[in-house]
Amino acid sequence: MRRLWLLAPLTAIAVTVAPPAASAAPGSLDPSFGRGGIVITNGFGTPSDAILDRNKDILVTVNSNNGGPNGVLRYLPNGALDSTFGRGGFAALPSGNLIATASGIAVQSDGNIVVSSSAITTDTSQVGVAVARLTSTGSPDTSFGDGGIAFGDVPGGPGAGAVVEDQNGNILVGGSFLTAGYRSSTTTGVVVRFTKNGQPDTTFGSGGAVSSTALGGIQTLGVDPSGDVFVLPAAAEISATGAIIPTAAAPQITASSQGGPNAFLSNGQSLRTGSVFVFRGNTEVQVRRFQATGALDSSFTSNPFHYLTGVTARDGSNAIAIEPNGDVVVGGSHWLGTAVLGLARLTPGGSLDPTFGSQGVLTTTVQGDESVGTLLAQGNNIVAVGFTEDNSTSTAGVALARYLG
Repeated sequence: MRRLWLLAPLTAIAVTVAPPAASAAPGSLDPSFGRGGIVITNGFGTPSDAILDRNKDILVTVNSNNGGPNGVLRYLPNGALDSTFGRGGFAALPSGNLIATASGIAVQSDGNIVVSSSAITTDTSQVGVAVARLTSTGSPDTSFGDGGIAFGDVPGGPGAGAVVEDQNGNILVGGSFLTAGYRSSTTTGVVVRFTKNGQPDTTFGSGGAVSSTALGGIQTLGVDPSGDVFVLPAAAEISATGAIIPTAAAPQITASSQGGPNAFLSNGQSLRTGSVFVFRGNTEVQVRRFQATGALDSSFTSNPFHYLTGVTARDGSNAIAIEPNGDVVVGGSHWLGTAVLGLARLTPGGSLDPTFGSQGVLTTTVQGDESVGTLLAQGNNIVAVGFTEDNSTSTAGVALARYLG
């Protein structure tokens, strides 16, 4: 199977200047990041996930919207593109006879970068999940899989995104597919495990994959010290050999996938954020905490809220992150004619943090239509990564905003 590695064309990068923060209060844009706390990158595509590496650099997966290759952008901690990574800060993913998007991202313990996706061969004969691996400098790791990309043929063609490395260096990818019925549809969750060298791990499940309706629509993966795998939002557990365990009970989560509306706590509990319908044109954001078994934790007292207090709008939440002190940050969009970035911070007990933004909530306008897709806790600061579009030119790209914690 022949693989090609395509380089992205160098394009102009636009950076906006945000109004200077009035003070250094938590929730203020960080003036030391980009220009005024915001960086916009156009020309490479729109983001799907993001993560920090060991140097606190910001890695963002992007999918081309102009026919170019999909890949990874790497930013230095100050928001500048890392010119030592790939070509001018962008590394194209290896391709070949697979059609694949860039979905989830993880940084392995050795510094290599893995990107997960759903995939189909160009002749449409096989569907499944794929993992592309780049070195820490942004070159395809040709020792991995076939020319830098691993493929697992999975019936159903699951949409895959979540990716995480376990304690043995294996790579786990989670996704799901929908089976339409006469009156209803069924969602089947799929977890595929690849070995260190990019081959399906045949010691896991059936030929390297576990599929079950009990896993639901997988958005987040976690692993514990024994190698068991946990999935959210179904709160299901899979043993290290691929057997589904009836009642999930994680003693400790040692690693988890990045991005999305779910997050594991280290004690096996999880947090979930989403929208609550109030009435037409009015949705609020809600955060809930669950036990490892999936039972709702009623001790976490979080009431639905808007990103602008007292303003009725369609507020949505796509991302969640846990800060080192246990505070919970959620982000999405505040839509009232156009969409702007929306963020909120809650205390470990679930109440809005009155020291953050305006009584715990804030909005940020970048270009006119934007939404947070991933949140990163970068030390005491918060980095929001998301989609942005200039309505006057219809130019879409990546927006990064860093807020003081």
